[in-house]
Amino acid sequence: CRGMAEDTLERLRSLGQERRFESGQRIVKTGEPAESMFFIHAGELEVVVDNDDGSERTIRLLGPGQFFGEIGLLQDAPRTASVRALTHARVYRLDADGFRNLLDESPAFAHFIDRLRLKRQFEQIPAFSTLSDEDLTRVVMLQESVKVPAGAVLAHQGEAAERLYVVANGRARLVRREVDDSDTPIGELLPGEHYGDEAFFLGKANTAELAMAEDGEVMVIERNA
Repeated sequence: CRGMAEDTLERLRSLGQERRFESGQRIVKTGEPAESMFFIHAGELEVVVDNDDGSERTIRLLGPGQFFGEIGLLQDAPRTASVRALTHARVYRLDADGFRNLLDESPAFAHFIDRLRLKRQFEQIPAFSTLSDEDLTRVVMLQESVKVPAGAVLAHQGEAAERLYVVANGRARLVRREVDDSDTPIGELLPGEHYGDEAFFLGKANTAELAMAEDGEVMVIERNA
């Protein structure tokens, strides 16, 4: 597996259940409870989401050495996408108890899952959504996680966008300063949401002020990182 020590991977296999799927079989379905995560040993899978018109859209392909389903376990949330086999596939299924046991007993696994969580968050940013797995890993390595107190201003309106921000924990607020110096609240960022990608990549100025509404943690990528 990419980025995981072999002994940790062996422990995952010992705790998990081997499952086999044929082409076209669905492994998890959007909206169902997240009761397990999966490690792909062989085969190719696709991750699909539902469009408003009822059709499906493939957002990612997965192959040997990759994981899926861990975010639902971490957040105790329903599946946000479906996954099905494109070829004959062999996977290992790790249920919630096995997942938590491995997190508790293996710092290496906990670190790996934390990195995977960060990758999932950056995948939601349009500018990063088409990157390869290796390039996305490099992005995660470049980011810096910073604990920020309530009220701290992260980005000032009108200043050059030198950083991209992703909220990891807590809430942040967006405020626009009007020409009469009044402030207009224009939104709130929750964990997993981001600010500044368009201005960051196009070299523009920030169009609003970003400040923490409560104590939290923010992932930051510097332009010159």
